[in-house]
Amino acid sequence: MNSDSTGYILLFRLTKVIFVAVFIFTLGYIFYLNFIPSGTLEVEYSVDQESMYLNNFAKLEEKKKILTDKNNPDTKYWELTEDPVYFDINLPRPTFKNVLVKLLYQNPDQMNPIKIGLKQSSISADYAYQTIGVFNKKILALESNWAKSNNQDFMENSFNTGYDLDQAWHKTREGDLVLWQKNIQYDTIDQFNNNLPQRHEIITYNLDLTDDFKIDQYEPSEKTLEINSGLRDSVKMFTYIKNEDLYFTLEAIDLNRLKGQDNITIQVYKGNEEIYHDEVNDNTEAANKKLLIKKPKELRISNLPEGVYEIVVQGGPDIVFKKIYTEQELVVFGGQLSLYNADRILSKDAVFSAINLTSSQGIMQVKTDHNSGLQTLLVDDSDQVVIDTVHKFSEIELDNNSTITIPINDLIIKTNGVVAFSKNSFFDFVPSKSLDQVNNLDNYSFLIARYPEYKIENGWIEGEVEFNASELWYDQKTLHFIIKATGLDNDKKLNLKDINVSLTKEPITMGNFFARLTDFLKEKISFLQ
Repeated sequence: MNSDSTGYILLFRLTKVIFVAVFIFTLGYIFYLNFIPSGTLEVEYSVDQESMYLNNFAKLEEKKKILTDKNNPDTKYWELTEDPVYFDINLPRPTFKNVLVKLLYQNPDQMNPIKIGLKQSSISADYAYQTIGVFNKKILALESNWAKSNNQDFMENSFNTGYDLDQAWHKTREGDLVLWQKNIQYDTIDQFNNNLPQRHEIITYNLDLTDDFKIDQYEPSEKTLEINSGLRDSVKMFTYIKNEDLYFTLEAIDLNRLKGQDNITIQVYKGNEEIYHDEVNDNTEAANKKLLIKKPKELRISNLPEGVYEIVVQGGPDIVFKKIYTEQELVVFGGQLSLYNADRILSKDAVFSAINLTSSQGIMQVKTDHNSGLQTLLVDDSDQVVIDTVHKFSEIELDNNSTITIPINDLIIKTNGVVAFSKNSFFDFVPSKSLDQVNNLDNYSFLIARYPEYKIENGWIEGEVEFNASELWYDQKTLHFIIKATGLDNDKKLNLKDINVSLTKEPITMGNFFARLTDFLKEKISFLQ
């Protein structure tokens, strides 16, 4: 055999080896793409790094503005101004059971909150949201003071809280839950939840403590409570339910003094969740000065779990709720009440009876806007509060179960607690103040918050959220995501540096290889048919 023949044979064998190697590599690559044998797929996306799996990024942003980090010239990012920000993850097979989404971002306009949503169905607005970033100056001030007192670094260069505290509060974190205490009384959050302090000492943020409120030896009422004091505009009530229907009837009068419709909206909440919503529409547009007695509105909800329920009735300044009937044993009112003598409107000869309110501990402010409402209130049958000037609030400091006697109607009352129109219907439920309602943290002792922990690195915030199998809906082989930042459409900006999506499922092993391969082949055969 000559040298040329030997060379051809070697070349043929080499070509054959290369062909087989390429075939095996291609087959292995296709196998990897379709099966992800490790069980984990990492998708990374940034200005400098695109991904075959992620597309349709920020599709509402026609011209995505790319900027350079002033502190790091090698770092580029998107400056986003259109809300919401969409992106899709296209997968080889819809078999992943868990998704972890991480963002590296800046929030220069302090938007709050920032959420990531995962589409749940073909309905356009059906997303399951999780909060990835929360910005609150008061909590950041607590973080800053706590970090300084514990000789730890804080993100002072990233945020300016603009909020000062008299002292450093103690912090206890368990996952996304954080308990702040002015003076340490609880070692764990469980201890706090199982033995709550007085609610007027507590501030909440992004959570509700209503579900923890229970009344021992409570029995439903066997009679109807009638509240006939006359309440104008809007009403916020709290009641306690156990083995009974929630039942109210509202009798309203439309004064028809203002133009426009005078609709009545009724909402019922269990904690932060709205469980009922209804509207009573008004067909009268004009301010015709004619009184309109509306048809009584009945509200009944059955099969409710035990606990406190909030009923919010909004009617506007032309609406007076002449009477409220209820079958509930306990009913208290919170927020602002506008007392209004509806009987006097219907009949000039009507006689007004004094109102006796029972109040929780707290601060009550009272005023009248009419000379006819000037009067002297009596607190606990002894202390007098003189209302001798219109348009000016007088402040009353009250103990629990205080009684306030109002001889004349026509008062506006604001309370940071609750009041009842009957001593027998009073219960000491004061909803914990939300952080957004509080100006001075130093007036309180505890703050319990659902506040995700995130890291700051070189001025960039790292946040993450996780979606489990029950929250994954595949549009064939695609997962649709959305980033929402409150205020992004209102001349505010979100700087986004990196998106990292980590998808996991059961890895392929020798024990499940053939079963997984069989499922794959069946899927392909079914597709071809």
